[in-house]
Amino acid sequence: VFQVPGVYSLSGRIIHGWLNSGSPSGEGATTWGFGSDTGVPSPAAGQTSASETLASETSATQPSQSAGSGDAAEVRAAESAPAGTIAAIPEVQLGEGRFKYVLLRVTDAAGNSKVVVRGHPSAPYHDDIRRAVQRKLEPQGFQVAQLGGGRMKVDVAAETISVFGYSSAFGAAPHEVSAALVRRWRPFATVTTSYDGY
Repeated sequence: VFQVPGVYSLSGRIIHGWLNSGSPSGEGATTWGFGSDTGVPSPAAGQTSASETLASETSATQPSQSAGSGDAAEVRAAESAPAGTIAAIPEVQLGEGRFKYVLLRVTDAAGNSKVVVRGHPSAPYHDDIRRAVQRKLEPQGFQVAQLGGGRMKVDVAAETISVFGYSSAFGAAPHEVSAALVRRWRPFATVTTSYDGY
């Protein structure tokens, strides 16, 4: 069982910084330096890209309808928060099965930020997930920064979630941060992390 390190350790400061809307070492989210174009090909005429499918499914899915019931307090807070505010953005939205995921920092115009986890089996690339979130949130005045990626295996029936691997485009997300957010979302699930595998 992973526990968030103490607040005085370097990893504890980084994790607590991410979870408390700060940034590691006082740096802004843009210092991660990930480009926006990874060469993902556009769909052929008349076809829908996986990121468009993900965007439509994400916008149509409420946090409580994602895999499992989620943390009731966060779901209520997100549903009752005024639309267009950072509080209205759910921390976790995941599909079921094995899929790629990304860890993102969402920042509003006032500089408030929130770290979120997104993943779905319909996205063939990590960048498809990031682009879908950007298309949904940037018109509302939010900035979206990539913090890394990996893979997840969500088994709702067995109440297990595995966080592992890396993104070849964005590098490995700090899986401990992703796992901490997932544990708040699914407190009774067994969540494991590993940097092995792809």
